[in-house]
Amino acid sequence: MQRLHDFPTELSESGDVCAVEVTLVGNPDRAVVQVLNGVDEWLVEHDLQSVRVHLDEHVYTLSAPRPS
Repeated sequence: MQRLHDFPTELSESGDVCAVEVTLVGNPDRAVVQVLNGVDEWLVEHDLQSVRVHLDEHVYTLSAPRPS
């Protein structure tokens, strides 16, 4: 949530599952890219393999970016 400080966020937890709901602000295309970049950085920082993202009633699995 700290990475997404430019956007209103809400945290919910249920058992082992933690979800962060993000409300996009401003230009939607730029906002989506900014949020997804934050998710990529979070995956790398915490050495996670993937995360599930819900966007407009679709579910995507994002994998950690490969080191360059």
